[in-house]
Order: sequence, then structure tokens, then C-alpha cells
Amino acid sequence: MTSVQSSEPEWTHLPEYQEVQDLLDFIPQAPTAYQAVGVLSGRLQEAGFAACKPGSLTRLQPGDRGFIQFNGSALLAFSIGESPLEAFRLVGAHTDSPGLKIKPDPVIYGSSSARLATEVYGGPLLNTWFDRPLSLAGRAALRSQDPLHPELVEVDFKRPILILPSLAIHLNRQANDGVKIERQKVLNPILTLSDNSGAGSGGSLQPDLLTEALAELLGTDTADILDYDLFAYDCTRPEITGLHQEFINAPRLDNLGLCLSAVQSLIKVSCFDGPLHSGIAAVILTDNEEVGSRSKQGAASALLRDSLELLQLACGGDRRSFLNSLPQSFMISADQAHGVHPNYPEVADANCRPLLNQGPVIKSAANQSYTSDADSSAVILDLCQRHHIPCQRFVNRSDMPGGSTIGPVSSTFLPLRSVDIGNPLWAMHAIRETAGCLDQHYSSKLFEAFWQA
Repeated sequence: MTSVQSSEPEWTHLPEYQEVQDLLDFIPQAPTAYQAVGVLSGRLQEAGFAACKPGSLTRLQPGDRGFIQFNGSALLAFSIGESPLEAFRLVGAHTDSPGLKIKPDPVIYGSSSARLATEVYGGPLLNTWFDRPLSLAGRAALRSQDPLHPELVEVDFKRPILILPSLAIHLNRQANDGVKIERQKVLNPILTLSDNSGAGSGGSLQPDLLTEALAELLGTDTADILDYDLFAYDCTRPEITGLHQEFINAPRLDNLGLCLSAVQSLIKVSCFDGPLHSGIAAVILTDNEEVGSRSKQGAASALLRDSLELLQLACGGDRRSFLNSLPQSFMISADQAHGVHPNYPEVADANCRPLLNQGPVIKSAANQSYTSDADSSAVILDLCQRHHIPCQRFVNRSDMPGGSTIGPVSSTFLPLRSVDIGNPLWAMHAIRETAGCLDQHYSSKLFEAFWQA
């Protein structure tokens, strides 16, 4: 029998495809918000952005570029344009994704195994976490010379070390009819086999296998590991799928896809050889959006407002110029959107039905869970028309509440015009989500048009 292989679609040779490949390379490097900020900071520095420390901004002038990290998991990148005191042009996104966070003192012994106790972070689709090779990543806090400032180091095992096995169908005949997931009981992935089956979990009577593994990975003493922020993650690579290679299937597309688009677009615009953009162009990537943004590095803090004011002061402005610039400013809150699911079309609104590979989605809600209104939506619609970018609309069904974003939270502290947009996804908050390849390009193109307008 003659073997016939399908030919590679022509579009995979276009520049847009390179942006997809960039995303596929980025996601494995960013298993948690800490690694995401580290990788994006490295890209900014390679492009000529200066690494700044919080509170260290002095004098800035048109053409200057820089970035600031906050808590290792949030990032502000900025480019000073002409007339910097007039207005800010912001793109905001979040670095975190729903998942399973490792509890303190997590090792559970029993049934000849060692498991790790977890706590659910955000709102993941929990059934998608079973029977996959999982790894661990995040950061560890090590003892330093100064007890008030431990040494913080990124951690990534980069290989499968955990498994969360399902119960066999023979022992749970109702499994396919929907079974409640008991978080405390079943969300404890297995780390290894163990003959230490003594009662209890953790504690001084049993070895702390996780700390020992961390010490070996970091090349340090177990006594020097004071604490850690660790998350389980799917360590299989992202893939391009579809008959014509039109889909991206990957972990953490919400919201790493738009984090990457925003940063890469800012780099492109600020390093452009043509005329300098106007105002201050900035990307703000906050953490903890999936749990309400209520943290010092979250959108519900004073982080963004204070940072913008410091940028204005460094450009020669004052409190009055800062307050006067806000009504002239504009923010794009960039967080992924729901695409119409082919198997569940009835859960989408009758008229606003975003499709994959049909461009960014303007998200609206009467209850203000999104910031879009006629004024701010018109800005995006006009930019998309001028630059030949397809654009779509999303609202929830009137009988089905939806989620929210950093947009409404940020607007509470900053009285500026704002719009919520996103790329359409399937299976949002699953351990692997699906997006359209072309939408990654369309969002980048929109951000560039916004800063150059």
C-alpha cells in the first residue's frame, strides 16, 4: 500500500506563523508567573530596555525604555515617547493561571506512596488535571545574610515528577456521568513510592522529600530552604493542531498568549526606526488575577497608579500633570475571551459569537465586569478597520454570569478610558486550552496600531 502524507499548509511559511512558534517556545519556559516575568524581562533587556528597581526611577526623556519587576511575578515595561506628560497608552494583562499550588509541609505518606497536598488556585477545570505528566515550578526562599531579605530563586524541575491518577472505571461506574471532585481527598498528586507508611503527613518524624528534592535541584543545603511558592503544571509541550495547522493547543494560554503579544509589540514599536510614538507607552502585567487581584503585585493594589505617577515625575511632571493626563489616557485590558464551542453552541449569545482565527474580541457587560463602553469600543473598532484587522464582539448570555478581568479593577483606581479585549479560546481554564493561530498575530498587530496611533 502506498503511503500518502498530507502536505504542509502554505501559511506556515508566513511571518504570522513565526509569532505562533514564538508562543510555543515561550510557554514551556513560563510554567508560573515567576518564570514568565523572568523570561519577558530577559527579552526586554536584550531589546535595550533598562532594568530598573521599584522606587529607583530618576530622570527620563523621550526615547528612554525600561522595565520594573514587582515580587518577581509582575512587570511594568515602558517606553517614553514625545510629549510624555500628555497621556499614557497602556496594555494590561495578567501573568498567573489557574492550577494547583503546593501546600506548606505537603508530603502525605500512606498506601506505600508519598503524595503532595495541594490547594486549588483560581478556578481550573479540575477534571483535566488527571492522568497527565506533571512537574513543579515556582520559587524558593533561601537563607541569606539579611534575615529581612531572603534570597529568592526560581525553581523548575522541568521533567515529569508527579502524576494524579484517576480511579479506574471498574471501581467507579458513575465516573462518566459526572463525579464531584473532592479537593482535599483526591487532588494530591503522587510524588514517589515509599515504604514510609507511618501515620500523619509531614512533620519531624518523616523525611521532607520535597525539600530534599529542592535542595538537590538548587545545589544547596535543606536547612537553607526556608519556604517556597510552588505550582504543579503540565509539562508536555504545546502543539499546533488542526488539519490545516490552524489551532494552538497549550497550557496557560490564558493569559500568557496576550502577555507575550503585549511585550513583543512594545519592543517592536519602541525600537522602530521611524517617528517616536507619543505619550508614555507601557505594558503592565499583574499577578493574582485568577484569585481576585488582591495582592501587592495585583491589579487591586496601588502598584499601577503609583508606578505611572513615578514615571511622570521622572519625566519632569508633577502631581497636577499626572492627574491631568489620566482623562487623556487609554488602557487596553487584554485577557482571553470565550470562543463559541462547536459542541455547545447554545451557551453563547445569539448574536455575539466569537470564532477562532477571526480576530480579537471586544468584551462587554452591562454589570461592568468588563470596562468596554461605546466610547472605548469605538477606538478598537476604528483601529481594526484602519489596519485591516478582523474584530469580534462578546457578551454573556443574559442568564449566564461570566468572569471579569483586571480592567474594572484597574479603572477603580485610575479614572481613564479602558476597553476589554481578548483572543477567543476553547476550554478556558482547562490544563490545556485551544486558540487560533492567526489570532496571536492579530492581537500583536492591534497593540502596535494602538501605540502608533
